[in-house]
Amino acid sequence: MSQHQRALVLAFFRQVGARFPAYGLYSLADPIDDPHTAMGMGDAIDDIGDITLDMRDVIWLADNIGPDDAHWSFRLQFFHWGTHARDLVRYLHGRQFG
Repeated sequence: MSQHQRALVLAFFRQVGARFPAYGLYSLADPIDDPHTAMGMGDAIDDIGDITLDMRDVIWLADNIGPDDAHWSFRLQFFHWGTHARDLVRYLHGRQFG
């Protein structure tokens, strides 16, 4: 990633943070970890930003290359955006319902 691209990504994440100022870090326990594993930390802004960037890539592929490539990317990147989505849903559910 070039320095210019990195600056654009950082600016994007600042925009996400500005749109969701109440969101931030949260405790995270991975359900497949050993029960004695220390708690981790998640970041709702990072989750929203990463999911958005991955979905933008999928949309770009659909618009510029074709639906097969977009579908392939959507499924391939699930290991990344799917983890963010799972963690973010748990955080948002906890904020909403306690």
